[in-house]
Amino acid sequence: MLSTSLPLVEDVLLLILSFCDIAGILTISRSSKYFYRLGSSKGVWLAAVTELVRKGFVPQEEGVVLGDLTKEQLVEKAKRAMLGPQTWGRDDHNHPGPPIVSRTLPSSVRNDDWLDFEVKLLLGGEYLFHRNWRLECWSVSQREVVWTYKCCVEDAGVIAFAAELTDTLDQAVIMPCQRTRENTVERRNYVEVLTLDLKARNSQSVMVARVPDGHGGDDPYSHPQICGDVAAVAVADRRNRI
Repeated sequence: MLSTSLPLVEDVLLLILSFCDIAGILTISRSSKYFYRLGSSKGVWLAAVTELVRKGFVPQEEGVVLGDLTKEQLVEKAKRAMLGPQTWGRDDHNHPGPPIVSRTLPSSVRNDDWLDFEVKLLLGGEYLFHRNWRLECWSVSQREVVWTYKCCVEDAGVIAFAAELTDTLDQAVIMPCQRTRENTVERRNYVEVLTLDLKARNSQSVMVARVPDGHGGDDPYSHPQICGDVAAVAVADRRNRI
């Protein structure tokens, strides 16, 4: 347990609290009046709610900047994430289930029977990626495309991808897995990793790599994943070896 006798300045203690989850903040705040004051600071709750948004427990609301909210409003958001909507009473065991927020976006899916499509909603619910040979990023609240990926080679399309938000919530790391069309002389497979600035709506390539080439109409990619600084995907070659 932290103690006021430790030779730590208040700014350092606030920084430590900003890395705590809600249970940790509440536990430390009950230890003394001093830590109650620190645990009640806006910066601590801003960090806690930002982490809840990043993990998808609190939805990002259209036009709402977390830093502009008061400490009381941030605490209320955290409370709603833990206890549910205000319409749920403490003794109400007949509530209909978790709250649901729905959005409808215009579809740009092509009608090719052989071509599948894939969607992924990033944590927080503000941005959605849609793959249908091309790869797009949509703003859910604004209902518009904010970014379209341009393949790293000509006459290629995206047949698999991975995308994850960074800790800052305003950037995403994306790994489009690409393949050239069937009418090319030799179908080639490429993987690119890039960062996307969701606010500025532009991207920067980190790396491009050619991977083993498949054959026919087979999809050589499986289980693309991004985890922090690591990006991985399984690729089958012409002999279906991984």
